Amino acid sequence: ILCALMAVSAFSAVPVSAATVGNETTAVSINKILRSGDFQFYVLDDGTLELERYYGHDAEVVIPDTIDGKAVTSIGFRAFLDCTGLTSITIPDSVTIIGRDAFRSCSSLTSITIPDSVTLIGSGAFEWCTSLTSITIPDSVTFIGGSAFYNCTSLSSITIPDSVTSIGSSTFLGCVRLKGITIPDSVTSIGNWAFCGCAKLTSITIPDSVTSIGDSAFGRCKRLTSITIPDSVTSIGGYAFEQCTSLTSITIPDSVTSIEYDTFARCESLTDITIPESVTSIGGSAFDRCTSLTSITIPDSVTSIGGSAFDRCTSLTSITIPDSVTTIGSYAFYNCTRLSSITIPDSVTSIEDYALGYFYNEYSYSKEKIENFTIYGYKNTAAETYANKNGFAFVEVSDEIAAGDADGNGIVNVNDVTCLQMHLAGTKNSDGSDFIDTDNKVIFDSIDMNKDGKLDVLDVTALQFNIAGNN
Repeated sequence: ILCALMAVSAFSAVPVSAATVGNETTAVSINKILRSGDFQFYVLDDGTLELERYYGHDAEVVIPDTIDGKAVTSIGFRAFLDCTGLTSITIPDSVTIIGRDAFRSCSSLTSITIPDSVTLIGSGAFEWCTSLTSITIPDSVTFIGGSAFYNCTSLSSITIPDSVTSIGSSTFLGCVRLKGITIPDSVTSIGNWAFCGCAKLTSITIPDSVTSIGDSAFGRCKRLTSITIPDSVTSIGGYAFEQCTSLTSITIPDSVTSIEYDTFARCESLTDITIPESVTSIGGSAFDRCTSLTSITIPDSVTSIGGSAFDRCTSLTSITIPDSVTTIGSYAFYNCTRLSSITIPDSVTSIEDYALGYFYNEYSYSKEKIENFTIYGYKNTAAETYANKNGFAFVEVSDEIAAGDADGNGIVNVNDVTCLQMHLAGTKNSDGSDFIDTDNKVIFDSIDMNKDGKLDVLDVTALQFNIAGNN
């Protein structure tokens, strides 16, 4: 045992100095460990070498392609970890794999050459390379591991080749200077936190190949103004666009079935969003603090509205809850101080605490009621129960609609004339639906003032006469 220890000690004491090692340089080896100059290699089962560790301190390093006739095919786990003085590195064409954390925390690294031979870039490979400004990934690369460029705070541009099929978790997390990126058509998934915290990212194109967007994928991309999600996407994770404070509009495709928790939370500039008929649930805090959102139409497919879903949407003045909804979670519309009334369909069987009509008073540190808040609903339903329990005004509605009530608010006035005129002019809602749902026979019959089976300018005139007569 003592002899073995002495041999290992003698091996580790071999003088090292050269950062560039020629192909004919004599190497010292023990078992599968091979030491040459400032490099230590491991002999793989196929006879090729993995660069295990660099012990030098040079600013510019060229990795040799062969040692003693053995090809260097991979850069191993943490091979250059914490080489803070390293500014540039050249990788030979023999290398096919850049391993996990290979260049992690090389904080002075400004340039690197990745050859066409490389097929895999491991997790955390360039994590915390805070001086790296740009990098070109060759077409040979098919896999980029999670956190590969995590906190590369100087990285402003990067090209992802068509060979890459997925962008892993946290791949570009914290790349605060990354301004724009094109995701190739080969990518099918964008992992959790993939672009989270890319504060200068102004635009991004998601190709039709992508089927899933992970949790917090674009969270805190504060300069992202708009984004189009293709029809291929079936799932959008929680916090996916959280704190995208410059995002003004977004279109969710029909392929998406749910809006998860905090998906659009704190999107303070979001004024318009279309929720497709495919969505069945709106998760907790999904639109929390969307302070510029003035109105939203929830499609008939939605069955539940999660807790705090629209909390602190302080500009929200109107919202339509469809007959499909059965539950409204606690604090769902909390702090919606401009929402003075709401109509609850009889399909709703559960309205949880503080869901409607309350706001938080920061001066008295207490929950208070919105003044004159009114709930419209059917008698003996959850709507009436909630109103009575919390002391809100309750106005009973019925399936009968007053003649001429085009906007369906229970009052017939000049607004209904305007509503009918806009419908006849072909005006559509923001989601593309008809301004008046004439497929509903009750609604159609109430607006067909002359009962001729069609809606036209004669009904507008009749409605005007009707209002004048009532006045």
